[in-house]
Amino acid sequence: MPSVTTLIEQLIRDLTELVRSEGRLAKAEIRDTIRTAVTGVSLILAAGALMLLAGMVLVQALVVALAQVMGPGWASLTVGIVLAVVGLAVFMAGRSSLKRATLLPERTIAQISRDGRLAQEQI
Repeated sequence: MPSVTTLIEQLIRDLTELVRSEGRLAKAEIRDTIRTAVTGVSLILAAGALMLLAGMVLVQALVVALAQVMGPGWASLTVGIVLAVVGLAVFMAGRSSLKRATLLPERTIAQISRDGRLAQEQI
């Protein structure tokens, strides 16, 4: 039968390893969350660039349409609308990606909570 000292030493070693493991898990989870957030921000920036182009084309189309009443202006208008729709779709994808991202390491918190309950049961 192991002595009390041996059991306490083993408990301390196990708890130390547990804390280290949970730290590694938290770092990995935060890294994944940041990666998701960066993707969302990148998509929103791309959407902004496309919307800027759409605005430029729409303004050019309006000028041409008003100057000539019909003809090449309507082609420019069509291109502008298509760019605006594409930009909106990219923006929505980026916003959706950001909604899924949380900076809280939820899985790690749940695991630490389970480990704490398990440690209390062992004592």
